[in-house]
Amino acid sequence: MFLQVDPSHGRFNATLYFKLAEVNSHQPTMLEQALSDCTMAITLDTTYPKAYLRRAELNLLFDKKQLALDDCTMAISLDTTYAEAYLFRAELYLLFDKKQLALDDCTMTISLDTTYAEAYFWLAELYRLFDKKQLALDDCTMAMSLDTTDAEAYFWRAELYRLFDQKQLALDDCTMAISLDTTNADAYFRRAELYLILEKKQLALDDFGLAIQHDFNGAIGTKTARRMDEIKHPQRTEEETAAASPCWKSAVEYNDRGDCEYVRVCSCPLCIINRL
Repeated sequence: MFLQVDPSHGRFNATLYFKLAEVNSHQPTMLEQALSDCTMAITLDTTYPKAYLRRAELNLLFDKKQLALDDCTMAISLDTTYAEAYLFRAELYLLFDKKQLALDDCTMTISLDTTYAEAYFWLAELYRLFDKKQLALDDCTMAMSLDTTDAEAYFWRAELYRLFDQKQLALDDCTMAISLDTTNADAYFRRAELYLILEKKQLALDDFGLAIQHDFNGAIGTKTARRMDEIKHPQRTEEETAAASPCWKSAVEYNDRGDCEYVRVCSCPLCIINRL
C-alpha cells in the first residue's frame, strides 16, 4: 500500500507506516510488506524506537538474526527504559549463545517493569541454563503469579520440579498446562512419563496417545511411539516391532541425553494403531 506523505510531518507520517506494518505483520502473506513499511517509518523518523523493535521482530522471522539484534540495540539506545526491547534482545542473545548478556537484559527488563510476567519466565530459563535451579523455580513461579493463563510456564515449572524430584508437583503442573492448552503435546508426553514413574500404566498410555495426536510438527512422535511399544510389549524386539507396522521406516531419534540411535518405528498414527 502506498501512502501520500508530507515530508514536514516526519513522526506523524512514520506512525502511519508503523501502524500499517502492525496490521501487515499479523498476515503471513504480508510479512515482507510489513518489513518494508517499518523501514519506511524509520526512514521518515530515525528516532522511532517502536519501529526499530518491530523491524527487529520481523527480521527474526526472516532469520536475519544480526539485523534483528542491531535494530533492537538501536531501539534501546533511543529509549533506555524500553522494557520490551530489552527482553527481545535477551531472546536474541540466547540465539547467539550469549547467555550472560541475555541474563543482563532480562534483569534490566524486570528492573524497569516488575510486573512483566514473560520476563520472569525467560529469566527462569536462563537460570536453568546456568544450573541455578532454585532461582529458576522462583522466577517461574513469579511469572505464573503474574499470568495464571500461561500454559508454557506451567509446563516449564513441571520440568523444574522434576529436577528436584518432586513428581507430584510436576504432574500437577503438567495437568494445569493441559487444562490451559489441550493441544500441548510436550505436556501430555511429560505427564505420561510421570504416570509411568507413579506406576499408573493406563493413564500413561492414554497420555502418550494424546501426545501423538497433538504432535503436529512431528517433534516427539517417534519417541512417543517407542515408549508405547516398551509399555505394551516389553519383551518385543525392534525387529518384531517393525514387522508389526504396515509401513515401518528407519528414523533417527535424538533422546534427552543428545545421543543418536536408530529407531525402526514409524510414528504415523496408522502404524501406531496397527502395531499396538
